[in-house]
Amino acid sequence: MINKKGDVAISTIVIIILALVVLVIVIYGFTVGWGNLFQNILVFGGGKINVESVVRGCQVACTTQASFDYCLKQRDVVFDEKQKAEKLTCKTLELKNVGLDFCNTLDCEVSAKKGLCNGDLNSNVCERNKDFGRSNCESFSVCKWIDDNNPNDNMGNCALKQGSNCAAFNEDQATCIKLGCEWSSL
Repeated sequence: MINKKGDVAISTIVIIILALVVLVIVIYGFTVGWGNLFQNILVFGGGKINVESVVRGCQVACTTQASFDYCLKQRDVVFDEKQKAEKLTCKTLELKNVGLDFCNTLDCEVSAKKGLCNGDLNSNVCERNKDFGRSNCESFSVCKWIDDNNPNDNMGNCALKQGSNCAAFNEDQATCIKLGCEWSSL
């Protein structure tokens, strides 16, 4: 390890430094507690705080014009290790002053109104309107009015049109839900 001139080998210096680091970690672990040691190591690695990675994901969504990912997708954002994650969209994250510029190329107001209307129509919607006359029945495009024997008395039945489906109400959330279909945003 030591040659005749009194020089110390590099490998000896590395071993001494590693031994000192291990000794400091052991002393710190026994005095402060092992749980605190591991929490402090996580802080150096970033821990649970994920704001920067969410901002990067939002920037990619804006650049690639992914309107659902930017405007509607809720992400768990952790600002502080001691607080719970907040569910935010990229659009709402713009206002949090975290370095996310406004995405002027996407219109989130339009994106929020788009969606898909799925499932089976509730035929009771038409039947509930049979006592309110032809005009009320036909206000629903999926319903048809069937006159009874006397067409002058505004009496008849309001029935579901054959072949009507929920998909006719894509992008019309209020009517979709009113007719008993399931709405899912784009």
